[in-house]
Amino acid sequence: MKMDIAKPAHWHAWLECLCRLGQLQEALKSLCLEMGKGEDDVEPDEDCIRILFKFARQEGMVAEVHTRVQRYLPTLWKRLPEDLTR
Repeated sequence: MKMDIAKPAHWHAWLECLCRLGQLQEALKSLCLEMGKGEDDVEPDEDCIRILFKFARQEGMVAEVHTRVQRYLPTLWKRLPEDLTR
């Protein structure tokens, strides 16, 4: 679902909402494939990753989130603090 959201806080809320509704895969897709793609769109950031990892830990999907972020957002992955990349 393509979102016309222009503020980081809106994207953070959207990602968390998807995760809380059990849609971690959809949140991951939004993060990796939709965020930052529009002309005035918001780039994914560390807070986005923290939101997804919070729910990925609960669902046992940390490895998958790591893999997808490394693959689709390699520049962001390299900037993440160590506590998010282990």
